[in-house]
Amino acid sequence: ALIFKKLQPTAPPRRGKRLATHWGEFGLLAAYYCAPGLHGQPGPRSLRDAWQKIDHAILLFVFGNADEVPGEERDRYKLVGDEPEVASNSTISDWHRKGLQYLAEAVYSHELHLSDKTGQGSPLIGNPAGNPNPFLAAAPKNQSGWTRFILPAVLLIVLAVFAWLGGKAWTIYQLGLSIQDGLRQAQQVDISFEDPASLQEVGPILGSLREDLGALDAEMTPFYPLLPALGWVPQYGADIQSAQALIATARNFAAAGDDFYRGARPVLDLMLEDGENRLTPEALTGELVKGLPRFEAARVSLDAAMAARQQIDEQKLSPEVRRLVQQRLDPYLVLFDDAVNMAILAPRLLGAGGAGPQTYLLLLQNEDEIRPTGGFLTAAGSVVVQNGKLLTMNIESSDTLEDLSKFHPDSSWSLKEYFDIHILVLRDANWYIDFPVAAGQIERLYALTRASSVNGMMAIDQRFLVELLKVTGPVRIPGSSVQVDSENVIEYMRKSKVPPSPALADEWNRKAFLSVLAPAVVEKLLSGGYSPQQLFSFVRWSLEERHLILQFDDPTLADFLHRYNWDGSVQVGDDDFVMVVDSNSGYNKSNAVVDMRLAYSVDLADIKAPQATLVVNHQNKAPAIDNCSWSERRQLENQPLYVINDCYWNYLRVVVPAGAELTGYQAQEVPDELLRIDRDIPARIDILPDEAVPNATVFGTFMVVPAGQENETRIDYTLPSWVMTRRGEEQIYRLAFKKQPGTNAIPLQVSISLPPGATLVSASDGFEQDGDVITFNRRLNRDQFFEVIFLLP
Repeated sequence: ALIFKKLQPTAPPRRGKRLATHWGEFGLLAAYYCAPGLHGQPGPRSLRDAWQKIDHAILLFVFGNADEVPGEERDRYKLVGDEPEVASNSTISDWHRKGLQYLAEAVYSHELHLSDKTGQGSPLIGNPAGNPNPFLAAAPKNQSGWTRFILPAVLLIVLAVFAWLGGKAWTIYQLGLSIQDGLRQAQQVDISFEDPASLQEVGPILGSLREDLGALDAEMTPFYPLLPALGWVPQYGADIQSAQALIATARNFAAAGDDFYRGARPVLDLMLEDGENRLTPEALTGELVKGLPRFEAARVSLDAAMAARQQIDEQKLSPEVRRLVQQRLDPYLVLFDDAVNMAILAPRLLGAGGAGPQTYLLLLQNEDEIRPTGGFLTAAGSVVVQNGKLLTMNIESSDTLEDLSKFHPDSSWSLKEYFDIHILVLRDANWYIDFPVAAGQIERLYALTRASSVNGMMAIDQRFLVELLKVTGPVRIPGSSVQVDSENVIEYMRKSKVPPSPALADEWNRKAFLSVLAPAVVEKLLSGGYSPQQLFSFVRWSLEERHLILQFDDPTLADFLHRYNWDGSVQVGDDDFVMVVDSNSGYNKSNAVVDMRLAYSVDLADIKAPQATLVVNHQNKAPAIDNCSWSERRQLENQPLYVINDCYWNYLRVVVPAGAELTGYQAQEVPDELLRIDRDIPARIDILPDEAVPNATVFGTFMVVPAGQENETRIDYTLPSWVMTRRGEEQIYRLAFKKQPGTNAIPLQVSISLPPGATLVSASDGFEQDGDVITFNRRLNRDQFFEVIFLLP
């Protein structure tokens, strides 16, 4: 059995549709001869019957238990499961013959090795050398006194070493059982930092694992120098060689988890004690400050765990251990790294732990008038917090935050070209697609009239406010009987911008309500009395669907936000990339009635120059009006200051990978009477050089969509060859489709045409296949990712 297992190949058997024949020979022998004897499986009646049991036999020999193998690993070790019929007799016979030949050669080599080692002939193959090993000749019968003394001493030493090793082995075995039990308990807990009950459940387990792993490391220390020489051990040699790094990673990770739990336990108690929520931002801040020594200790242990993890080459590990490292350990290392950093940084962000008051710039964006970072920048203001409490809050209309007597930077090319706007003012500063770029401009322009430095920035839209009120419950507007909740807040804000009578229009401050509503919501948020778990889930949802964008000056937190793509940056990587960006330039709120549909197709017939086509459809669902003449624009009845049912003036931009080359398009020709500039705009696609998006090409085009009508824009381009990658014989195409902040679930269809005759290996979830065309239908409520892997004919 041991000799047979040495025949097991090291790499998985299947790459695409191609079979590794060594696995066929090994699998057939395993199914026909060895699985019945070694694993108690029913014996096949014939070689053809054994063929159908090959996949099960392979799983038995690779993993030990075929029933507990995850689907992903099961697919990697599938050899014949997808074959519609049993192979031909010639193939089965050939695999059987070659397998027996390889086994016979392995047995022969093993017998030769034993003959050489023992100096005795083999009962199977005799003694090929013909002579016994001369170094094992019988010793003389007359032994000296020294010999009689040394031999018992050596035997005593050997017995003592074996006794010591036996004690060590028993201790290590018992520790191993305890660690295995702890890991099993921990894996049964669905750990989530949004669920404090799960953290309370796993906390004591981490403490026990910390003790056991520390003891195991101490017991194993004498053996660590020997482990690198044991790589020859079949199947588990690499695991043994990596044992020191594996134990160090696990020990330090458990220590970090134990310290983190001990530091966070008072917070968990506040959240869960007696089933009542007594956690407020002020109470949270206080407990986090008390837990800082524990969190910093967890940071040290976690850094040691991550350093030990870097010493492990997971590709050399056995499948079971590799799966444990990649699927269990690695995701939690990343997640826990962020949790520890946030626990250390949170007091500072809330103005505690000696950091002093923290000032943040709050941006209120209106997605009814969409702009690249989420909506028209309707208001902004500073929010000052200390020790988790609100000190001051001053929200003002963006109209009042301008002083044109001071220097302003130049605007972008598109603002100059289509709108005759030559300087950048605060309300247009989020014209830039990349939020960190826009945030830099906003902070500088805000400082022109409100000289105060800020520690970070938060941008929210109306949808954020609606969902937040679902968490906190309704708020009462100070000085009135009006109660605002998630159902009526949008209507309240729209009506507040309209004066109660036309006579008061000139005196009416249409954004004054923001200085009342915003503090009321913040006070409600800081007072507690709601579910923290629901709040954490809401914040995560807001960040991932981009109704909340954050920017902080702290470099650790900035890196954290950037890795999760929560800072509004446009990150174009090494794969295909698309981001469609609308910018309402009609000074109306028509996005409330405008729907968008997206269709993206890629033809991979020439993988060195893939062809892409993007189709963007805008439908203006407002009641039809006479015309969209800019000079004859009028305030429509019943909406004098909040125009929704109107034509849609829009500058469309599309971000694609750098190196993409425009090959064709369908765009709109716009006559001058529909524009604020005195000239026609031809049907064209702009290639914009100044959009400040790294590694990207940005296309742009202007359009006007009349009320009650729709418009379709098509852009054809050639993708750079590097969007395709290769792994062995597999061709890999990946696509990231990025959501514009402030938008909702836009219908998206992605179609990928494989080269003629190509074989699909795998694709992302939810695909449909029609011949060579792979299609996905999704909703762009958050960033969407696609992958297709295929083999060329």
